[in-house]
Amino acid sequence: MTATNLMGILGLIGLIGGMFWMLLQELGKSRSPARSAPRRESSTLKEVALPVTRFEGPAPDPTPVTIVDEAVEAPSCRVTPHSVSSEPVLVGNGESSGKRWRYPPCQPFPLPALPEKFDKVYQARSLGGEPGAIYELNPVTQTCSCEDFKTLRAVFPTGDVRRVCAHIAMKFQQIRAREFFDPLTWAMVSSSTFSRRDACYARLPGKAGESGVGYTPGLEVVNVLTRKRRTVDGASQDATGDYAWFSYDLAAEKWLEKDPMAEELTGEVRRYFGLG
Repeated sequence: MTATNLMGILGLIGLIGGMFWMLLQELGKSRSPARSAPRRESSTLKEVALPVTRFEGPAPDPTPVTIVDEAVEAPSCRVTPHSVSSEPVLVGNGESSGKRWRYPPCQPFPLPALPEKFDKVYQARSLGGEPGAIYELNPVTQTCSCEDFKTLRAVFPTGDVRRVCAHIAMKFQQIRAREFFDPLTWAMVSSSTFSRRDACYARLPGKAGESGVGYTPGLEVVNVLTRKRRTVDGASQDATGDYAWFSYDLAAEKWLEKDPMAEELTGEVRRYFGLG
């Protein structure tokens, strides 16, 4: 056997062996279990018929609703106008002074209008009244839930200085409302002695500048609010000092305080009450 024949025989044997190996591989694949593709849930949506509700009645109001932060509607308060006589009231004992005086008719003493942003309800603690009590007030409408307001001040019309109780006066200061007041009205509501509760208040123009007077028909002592004169103020010009209260006795025709500023107003007070 030649070398050529030997090499041919070996090549044939290798070819037969390779074909046999491939046959074995195919047989192994047919016996192994086939892998299944991952199962996916159907995403098909089913149509469901929803019941239709018919609205019977008027169409809804399309107007948007406005929400006001922190604003609370003020409690309703019926105000009974203060009943006063339009005629002067003549009073005088004729014994101590021998003269008669008159009380001018009571008129509202107006407060300034405050911005709408203050037109809401605030809470305030009791000022010397019931310990721990909390009151609700509105500085724009001058309402308060305290007893002083309900029993003595609610009868006066809205916008009248006589409606201002201690809690409303304090709230005026807390909201910095001074810029809306004229000096005399601010001095009147912020004064610690405003609790006099005079029945009537009025402006009293005079040579010392604008002053205020408080009185109650039937009472002989009237109260005057005026500026005190400073050393830099000339005798012929208006006083520029702080406001202070003074009391004048109509029957005795004299001031209860010895103060030069009060003496300057003697003529104005006497004329206002008809003492000449």
